[in-house]
Amino acid sequence: MVSRQFVEMSKSRIEGLIATFPKLADPGKQHTFAETDSVRYVYQPLEKLYVLLITTKASNILEDLETLRLFARIPEYARGLEASDVVENAFQIIFAFDEIVALGYRESVTLSQIRTFTEMDSHEEKMFNAVRENQMQEARELSKRKARELELARHAAAKQGLPLNSIYNSFSSVRSADAFASEPSVEPPSDDQPGVPLLSRENWGSSTSESSARRGMQLGSRGGHIKAEMDRLTDMIRGEVPPVVSDAANVDTPTKPATTTMSK
Repeated sequence: MVSRQFVEMSKSRIEGLIATFPKLADPGKQHTFAETDSVRYVYQPLEKLYVLLITTKASNILEDLETLRLFARIPEYARGLEASDVVENAFQIIFAFDEIVALGYRESVTLSQIRTFTEMDSHEEKMFNAVRENQMQEARELSKRKARELELARHAAAKQGLPLNSIYNSFSSVRSADAFASEPSVEPPSDDQPGVPLLSRENWGSSTSESSARRGMQLGSRGGHIKAEMDRLTDMIRGEVPPVVSDAANVDTPTKPATTTMSK
């Protein structure tokens, strides 16, 4: 499943040595090594798997067994002895093997050192992780605080009988009132305007009411004053009342040229 060679060997040579091992391994024997004409197999069973160390016959068997003991700590690297665990953590296993053997010779290392080397622990990395954890914690606390503030605002709005977006509605009302105040005043139709039919007072009042209803509400006494001026201008056109000049109404009305006479 996972193979690591520490000397130069061809792939076919490695596959041939591994294919020969099942014929030499005997589960009924107490020995954990087997020899051929050229190599020695030192192995250790791990449940359904085998940890196999292939060396030359001239190597020290005691050192080979000690090396095999470190190799057999696969559960420390792979977090399990299942085939899926070994395949998933293949690179971690290879890195650990490289710490045990270098250029075909065993290194003087312990299991704790191997774990430290494979984890690649460093002070800078710890500091970076600590800072990142603090930032994440602050972000979570800020999110909780904002959620509490929003909940309190909802409760306060519910007690006052107002929806949460009432302030936005207020702003919209103010903007609508400003837009209405800036609209130009509507002039009533006059007799001198060609092509415009003369409306009666009732029809003109209903038309003005419909126009006012479409515009929206009128603010304060300004709307009533404008309506009074409109009624006065309508009466003037109809000839019911004499014309009255008002500074509040910005309406152009047809007038005759005025003459001034002086008598003693």
